[in-house]
Amino acid sequence: MKKNIFFLFLFLSPLVYSQISAPSIDIYAGASAGIGDTKPYWNISNQQGYYTTDPFAGMLGFAVEAIDSSDSYIHFDYGIDMYSRFQQNEGLLMQKGYAEVRIPFLVFWAGKKEEIIGNQDTSLSIGSTVWSWNARLMPKLVLATPGYVDIPFTKGYAEINGSLSHGWFEEDRYVEDVYLHQKHLHLRFGGDFFINGSLGLIHFAQWAGNSPDTIFGGELPSDLDAYRRVFFAKKGDSATVNINEAKNSLGNHLGSRNYRIDLRAKKFTFSFYYQTVFDDNSGRSKEFHKDGLMGVSVAMKERNQIVNRVVLEYLKTTYQSGPVHDLSDSIKLKGNDNYFNNYIYRNGWTYKGMTLGTPLITSPIFNENGDASVLNNRVLAFHLGLQGMLGKINYRSFFTYSINKGTYFIPIDPSKQQFSWYLETMFPSLWKGIDLKVMLAADIGQMYGNNLGVNLLFRKTFNPFPVRK
Repeated sequence: MKKNIFFLFLFLSPLVYSQISAPSIDIYAGASAGIGDTKPYWNISNQQGYYTTDPFAGMLGFAVEAIDSSDSYIHFDYGIDMYSRFQQNEGLLMQKGYAEVRIPFLVFWAGKKEEIIGNQDTSLSIGSTVWSWNARLMPKLVLATPGYVDIPFTKGYAEINGSLSHGWFEEDRYVEDVYLHQKHLHLRFGGDFFINGSLGLIHFAQWAGNSPDTIFGGELPSDLDAYRRVFFAKKGDSATVNINEAKNSLGNHLGSRNYRIDLRAKKFTFSFYYQTVFDDNSGRSKEFHKDGLMGVSVAMKERNQIVNRVVLEYLKTTYQSGPVHDLSDSIKLKGNDNYFNNYIYRNGWTYKGMTLGTPLITSPIFNENGDASVLNNRVLAFHLGLQGMLGKINYRSFFTYSINKGTYFIPIDPSKQQFSWYLETMFPSLWKGIDLKVMLAADIGQMYGNNLGVNLLFRKTFNPFPVRK
């Protein structure tokens, strides 16, 4: 409750500044219908947690947002998005709520806000290996660059993109009061040259909290010394943590190395990107891991085409440094990384039932037995994304095939295959300025079943306040 009041205060405080841009107001209503036990996979996944698994559902919400586009040196932005889902007894949910201060090379914001972290395609990818749009937004304090910014004295041929964040997980977890540590740093080279290259490192950690398990948990360190150890992924203090935390790193650490090449031609841009995934020291110690995400993107400069963007991706998370984890003196095998699971933080790398990384690692919301951990993290997947225009209508579509093997501890044998399809299109100003977003999706397979469904979202935007000169 205290955090909600704090972030609401941060949202309201910029309103006292007369120079802040006037907001736009959105009123929206959604409805879902389908055939099958759940909504289709892509009508739930990568939707920022808006939708539940129920085939039939509805929602009603409003959003207020102001983006300062003036020529001033300091910019103040703010936004809030709240909605209620009819079939749930949740009351009014805050999906987004933030206040932001921007200067040309730095941004500070507090609250809940969308982020893109990683080098993947921003519109057609299945998402970063470790941070996607699969879960609801988390409350954070964030200091970041506004995308890539020039490194001084390089004339634009070297750029930097980075962030440092502190966040809070939800209370309803096996371990309560868990903190999020998040940082990333990416470098890009090439400027206006026809070829650009970039590389980067993403680091996350779950730390602190109060665990009911007195053997591995109890009251976990949360002071400045603990933060320092988490920041540098150092060992815990043997006087305050269990032997595993003292031998390894304090907290649950995971991350990704990112590499990308962009080639700009006259009519299109070709991009290749690769992301590793590591969930402990054995994965972190390898520069190029056997697991990760590889993607190819072709974006046409002429947008008015039936297909103006194509993305192909291959995801592999089956190796996990091998099947055995045994650090005894005679063996010393650092395998079974067990992605997105942790022996202390038993809800794993999830937020409100959804995985925070790639959605192809199955979210607990899909677990039929009600288990809150990740039961399927050994996945092979092939993904095709298409985007374009049909007449005056924009669309994007996914075709995803996955082979799901469970975990090393609890394998799915034989593995379960799944095909999932998604089509999203927008009909602007359909009636009296109301926009209609249509999301059609279908599943065929053993992992998520056979489902067919549609999400409809009606939205009306108002600009009731005069623009200040």
